[in-house]
Amino acid sequence: MAPAPWTLPSTATLLSGLDPLRHGFVNYNSSFLHYADTTLAEVCRSAGLHTAAFIANPILSPGLNFDQGFDEYHELHLARGSELIAQARPFLEERGDERFLLYLHLFDPHRPYVPLATDAAALCDPKPPDYTVGDGVALTRALYGGEEVDETRRQSAIAFESQCYDAEVAGCDRALDELLQLLTELSLRERTVMVITSDHGEAFGEHGRLGHSNGLYDSMLHVPLLFHGPGVPQGERRSASVELKDVPRTLAEVAHLPGAGDLAGSNLLGAGSAPRDGELLFSSTWLGQQPFPDEKRLEEVGRVFRVQSQDWTLVWTPRGDGEGDDLLELISPRDDPFHPINHAADHPEVARRLRSAIVTWMTSTQRDRGTHLSGEGTLDFLRALGYAGD
Repeated sequence: MAPAPWTLPSTATLLSGLDPLRHGFVNYNSSFLHYADTTLAEVCRSAGLHTAAFIANPILSPGLNFDQGFDEYHELHLARGSELIAQARPFLEERGDERFLLYLHLFDPHRPYVPLATDAAALCDPKPPDYTVGDGVALTRALYGGEEVDETRRQSAIAFESQCYDAEVAGCDRALDELLQLLTELSLRERTVMVITSDHGEAFGEHGRLGHSNGLYDSMLHVPLLFHGPGVPQGERRSASVELKDVPRTLAEVAHLPGAGDLAGSNLLGAGSAPRDGELLFSSTWLGQQPFPDEKRLEEVGRVFRVQSQDWTLVWTPRGDGEGDDLLELISPRDDPFHPINHAADHPEVARRLRSAIVTWMTSTQRDRGTHLSGEGTLDFLRALGYAGD
């Protein structure tokens, strides 16, 4: 489970093992990975590993300190996955028997959902009449802005963009296959620990949401997590949810790095690592939006918090000074996300208990951070990628 539904906070967690409330990446006005926070790259470099990153997402900038601990940090803005792998090839060829950490951040599955033509031909229906790239979001914004919108056209655009997203995932899969072939060619595959995951998911109508960053539902937070290599149990699959924040500590311990204990989190592959009954998973966003379809309006709510237990998920949106103003959504994992049911009124004691758990988590996790304002260039990128408003 991702700690946040968008790139900056989730990637900072993936590199440091810290919750967003702890490392401070909660919005684009508090975006800086603090030097005091130990990252996996720093632990690896201190242990003598050569560390490198190849990054396709343009908002993961060295100016925000995402290069902390990396000997090399290559920015390949908006590159396709195959290009990113090709650019990383010389780094892998030069390693020989040298230990290394290689972080590859692919960008293929992302708005504005424009897959390669070959992938689109294989996985997408013909483009809807009068469709323009980005229509799903544009028509939805118009709807919530009070405009008259052809609902059939809007739903057709969303369905087509979902197919385009799948086609981009296929391109990403192909790039990962190229990486595996390269590791095999260089005799690295069987002696390299690999982790495949994502910083966030994507919504295409679930709970009335589109894209990511603006809500805390499974479509935006539930991501794959695969481990392979020496020290990883073979053929084991776990259905229980875990948190991305434990990935850095897990990798450091599997690699037997002396500084593993300096990282936050726990070892997902260690003894007694199976998720325990009653364990709670937390996520948050400061970019929350609440749609009110009957009123045709969209409210910018900002802070939203989520806790997931074995039986329930609570999404809490604070709105005002009193609890009566808050939005509480109690969700069952058995519900259809396209036809959501809010169980909070039927199970008020469960909603209160889980809300109290969020407050306890916030109190124990959050720390003050100085504000690091993103420059206009960063904000332009955020707007283009659908994170920041106008």
